Amino acid sequence: MAAKELSGLRTVSAADLELAKQSLKGKINRASTSSAKRLEERVKSLYYLGATNEHLASQIDTVTAEQVQAAVAHALKSQLTLVARGGEVTALPSYDSVSKLFA
Repeated sequence: MAAKELSGLRTVSAADLELAKQSLKGKINRASTSSAKRLEERVKSLYYLGATNEHLASQIDTVTAEQVQAAVAHALKSQLTLVARGGEVTALPSYDSVSKLFA
């Protein structure tokens, strides 16, 4: 399923990109409903990224379909990392069969 979704991002329509941008901005806004949570997020951003996330929405708006497609192409070129945790790991498909899905 993940292979199909990621491979499907090789071509991104303008409508899908706009929907994804609006969804992401909505999630960010909902996560920052309280002033304490907003302050916490700004401090984390400043600590880890060296800048606050005040202009995150405008940065999201600048992402283009070409940038998404380039990022997906780059991700698909790298070697797959496969992690299994718990459950019946002996029933999982082999690494080779899973990595071929991303080729």
